[in-house]
Amino acid sequence: TRIAVSGGAGGLGRTFVKALSKTKHEVFVLSRSVTGTITSLPSIVDYSQERQPYSSNVKYLKVNYSDIDSIVSLLEANRIDTVLSTIT
Repeated sequence: TRIAVSGGAGGLGRTFVKALSKTKHEVFVLSRSVTGTITSLPSIVDYSQERQPYSSNVKYLKVNYSDIDSIVSLLEANRIDTVLSTIT
């Protein structure tokens, strides 16, 4: 199963991502920015070998929450089955 966590870089979201990363699921973190310092990244970034604090089944997807069509396209392109929102 491919699971996306919106707000996955925040406090509650990180808890979900950490727990899900220990399962067989492929986990995607939906975030406006992948880190506080990197601003221009491709839509999908795999940090499993470098700065990634989770296991290798976690990938980051940069999203613009104001553009619904781009979110839909991103989810479809990555074949996301489930989205968990931790945005408050």
